[in-house]
Amino acid sequence: VPVEDARRGTTLVLASTDARAAGLVDEFNASVQPFERIERFVQVADLPLTDLGKVRLAELAARIA
Repeated sequence: VPVEDARRGTTLVLASTDARAAGLVDEFNASVQPFERIERFVQVADLPLTDLGKVRLAELAARIA
């Protein structure tokens, strides 16, 4: 989820309900360009979903900002 950052504009944050996802950050960051890297991991209790089951990105970004 892109999250607003005063210094950088936006940062990429991995939000997951599963703590094991934190282990994927280093592996992912090693395979992408520096500007594509995940800056931090946040574990959330649940993901805000639409009626169709899609993640409400704006609501999630507001929660973890």
